[in-house]
Amino acid sequence: MITKESVFKAIEEAKATGLAKSKIDGYKKNKELVMRSITELENEGKIKQKGARYYLPEFAIAKKRLAKTTTAKLSSIETPLKDYVKRKELEDLLSEIFNRQASLKEQVDRAFDYINDIYVEMKKSVPTLKEAPTDEDFRIIYDNLNTLGHFGNSVPVPLFKDEVMKKFKITEEDINHALLDLDKEEIIYLQTADKPEELEDKNRGIKFQGKFLYFITWTKR
Repeated sequence: MITKESVFKAIEEAKATGLAKSKIDGYKKNKELVMRSITELENEGKIKQKGARYYLPEFAIAKKRLAKTTTAKLSSIETPLKDYVKRKELEDLLSEIFNRQASLKEQVDRAFDYINDIYVEMKKSVPTLKEAPTDEDFRIIYDNLNTLGHFGNSVPVPLFKDEVMKKFKITEEDINHALLDLDKEEIIYLQTADKPEELEDKNRGIKFQGKFLYFITWTKR
C-alpha cells in the first residue's frame, strides 16, 4: 500500500541519486496518492525537488553546492600551493640566515679568543717596570753596558738613560738629577765630550753649568 511514509522512505533510500519524477508517473493507480504525499512532504520541508528528481534536503543542497563549487575547489588548490612554495622558500631563506649568523658568531668568538691570547702574550712579554732605581741598580746597568759595549769605562749618558728607563719608572730628567748627585758625591765622574756638535744625540747629554756632560765613569765601588 502506498503511504506518505513509504514515499518518504523511497526518496530517503535514493539518497544522492534522488527519486525520478518519471518513476512516480509510473504509479498509474496510485499517482494521485503519491503526488499528494510528495506535496505534503515538501510542505513539511522533508524533501525538495531539483529538476525532475526529489531529494532529501541535505542531498539537494549538497548537489547544488557541488555544482557551484567544483570549479572553485579546483582553482583554489593553486593558491595554497603557491603559498606553500613561498612559505617553503621563506623557511629555507630564514634557515640559511640563521646558519650564517651562527657561523659568523663562531668566527667572531674565535677572533676575540685570538685577540685575547695575543693580549695575554704581549702582557707577558712586556716587562713590569720597577720603581725608582737605587745607586746599586745604576752601577749594575753601568757595568753591563761598559762590558758589552767595550766603552773603556766611558759609558755614553744617552745609552745609559735608555737602559735605565727600560727597567724603571723614571723620567730622563730624574736620571739627570740622580747622575749629578752621584757625581757630586764622587761616586761617578761625568765627563764632557770633546766635540759635542758632532754627536747625533747631543741633545740628550747633561747640560750643567755651561758644560755638556756626555760620558759616565764609575769611580767608587
